[in-house]
Amino acid sequence: MSEHVDWTGKSGTSYTFVVIPWPAPLKAGYVDGNYICARQTAQGEWIPVYIGEGDLASPHVQRHELFHLLRERGVTHVHCHLNNDADARRREAQDLLARHTAAGSSVATSRSQVMK
Repeated sequence: MSEHVDWTGKSGTSYTFVVIPWPAPLKAGYVDGNYICARQTAQGEWIPVYIGEGDLASPHVQRHELFHLLRERGVTHVHCHLNNDADARRREAQDLLARHTAAGSSVATSRSQVMK
């Protein structure tokens, strides 16, 4: 059975994500959505490191621009929310990032925005 986690945006909207180990062998171009690259503390708390949207396989491939930095920041899992609507994905990512301001984002792709 898959683990599900609810993440809440600044707007108060709650989004349900499926949790998968990182990196995972996902096929590129198969499904789009929002994703949160996260690490889990010893107490079970999820810490968002990077919030993105688009191809859900993207953060799992070594050619992703931030793959090695995500590894350095201790990412252990990716939380995935399926969403085929590009505008809705961007709004969701912006909403989540507005609340989880320490996490980096593909909305404003900058290496300095990946949480330490």
